Amino acid sequence: MKNYSKSDKKIIHLLKDNKNEIYYYEIKNLVIGMLLIERGERLFFQLNNKALLCMASARYAKILSDSIFLWDSGELIEIVEKKKIIELIKEYYKKSYKDDLEVVSLNDDTR
Repeated sequence: MKNYSKSDKKIIHLLKDNKNEIYYYEIKNLVIGMLLIERGERLFFQLNNKALLCMASARYAKILSDSIFLWDSGELIEIVEKKKIIELIKEYYKKSYKDDLEVVSLNDDTR
C-alpha cells in the first residue's frame, strides 16, 4: 500500500493546522480547505479532519483524478467517495481560484 512521504505528511500537517494559509470554508458540519502548492503542480484538499494531496495544473485548471486515492491517515479512498471528493474540489476550486476545474484521468474508468 502506498503512503505519503515524510515531507508530504509534514506539508499536510502544516496546512491542516493553519487555516489562515489556505482557502478555508466552514459550512454547517463541513470544513473544506484547499491550496495549490508546489508552483501549482499539486493541490492540497481538506475535508473535515482528513486531507490529501493530488496532482494539478494551475496553469490549465486541471487535476488528475488518478492521484486521488489516499487520505493523510493512510485510509484508501473508495470510488464512490472519490466521486464526491472530486465534486467538492471542483465546487470549491471555482470559489477559491475563480476558474472552472477540469478533471482528467490516465485511466478513463477512474473519474
